[in-house]
Amino acid sequence: MDLLTRMDEISDELGRITTHSTPTNTQVARVAELNEEFNRLDRAHQLERIRSAAAAGHIESGTPPAQPDPPARQGPFGDVRSAALRAIDGRRDAPEHARHRVAGLLDRANGVELDMAARWTTVTINPAYERAAGKLFRDPLNGHREFTGEELAAYREAKSVQRAMNLTDAAGGFLVPFTLDPNIMLTGPGSVNPLRSLARVVTTATESWSGVTSAGTTASWYAEAAEVADNSPTLAQPTIATHRASSFIAASIEVAMDSNLATQLGALFTDAKDQLEATAMTLGTGTGQPKGIIPAVSAVAGSVVAAAGGALTVADIYANQGALPPRWRPRAQWLANLSIINAGRQLVAGTGLTTAIVDDSTTPPRMLGWRLHENSVMDGTIGAGNDYVLLSGDFSQYALVDRLGAVVEHLPLLLGPNRRPTGERGWFMYWRVGADVLVPDAFRLTNYSA
Repeated sequence: MDLLTRMDEISDELGRITTHSTPTNTQVARVAELNEEFNRLDRAHQLERIRSAAAAGHIESGTPPAQPDPPARQGPFGDVRSAALRAIDGRRDAPEHARHRVAGLLDRANGVELDMAARWTTVTINPAYERAAGKLFRDPLNGHREFTGEELAAYREAKSVQRAMNLTDAAGGFLVPFTLDPNIMLTGPGSVNPLRSLARVVTTATESWSGVTSAGTTASWYAEAAEVADNSPTLAQPTIATHRASSFIAASIEVAMDSNLATQLGALFTDAKDQLEATAMTLGTGTGQPKGIIPAVSAVAGSVVAAAGGALTVADIYANQGALPPRWRPRAQWLANLSIINAGRQLVAGTGLTTAIVDDSTTPPRMLGWRLHENSVMDGTIGAGNDYVLLSGDFSQYALVDRLGAVVEHLPLLLGPNRRPTGERGWFMYWRVGADVLVPDAFRLTNYSA
């Protein structure tokens, strides 16, 4: 069979596999097999071209062929990754942390997830697509009539990727441009949701994310020629599912016509998403929403430190720190409500000392040497009920999983109670995110009502 024919067949088969949002183990193994075969055939094809050119006298021995190479083939994911990385590098106007985050995803991903992430990146970061989306933001009904040929091509490509990612039907909304996507923009320093900057943030192009954890292995001393013991570690594979959330914004036709609505909507959607997630990632039940760090840690008895009395004390803070296992102390930090932090500012560090246990000489402040962060969703009063007021630990063991591809759908005319137009338009954005603790033992939570 001709090399190019077989390479086309491989590309077609890979394309069919990528339509599955959650591939089976067999499909994943097949992707790896096809990937290897494609690379082998591509190398053979390039070698044939060089030999043919040399035989025809077009090049000297050892010199690359003079004729231009054919366009890069979108084969087993190597080329699509390179194209996406080049697109990211070309958008210097996008925030640096957003570009680094997606580049990191492309470096870590493989197989179907890499293909989806690379295609999503390439189409949503395209300035032509961003211009097309901006026209739809301003005029959902007729914005497409103003598309240039380049913008129309970019929009069609984005719709193709959207269908492949199985985010919505073909007649639904459109992918949010890269520079407005709140799944990407909420990771920068300074976010009001502290868990976004403290936790392990993972971006995925599939339905869920799976990791691998282990309590580690052991080692022993042995006499000469003694048989060693089996120290194989026990592995666990936590899986974090993503959950759908949404936000709806209405604006008058006048506002839509007279303002840069795309930028304004992006900021509003980003703030709404942050506020919703701040609560869920602190107190979420895990049912239909992310699992909050407080419920996840408090469910493990060994991770809860009981405190006595009705007020924060120095002894309680030392007890929490001392209870955290040594493995997690080098990267440990504190999380508490501002009321609890201010209570700590009124406590001296120890007997005979005059300095407060909270050190405000650094930003963020420190307490017993560990960084201290405010979380306004945590309990700020010590009273009846479960008062989980002080959390310490290695927050890289709390994972937030963002699924790529926030989507905006538009309602061209909103109707009033009498089913008549109100002169407003609506924009409905939805996204998917999940969260859970990977290793509960990496945290200690002080409870005043234990």
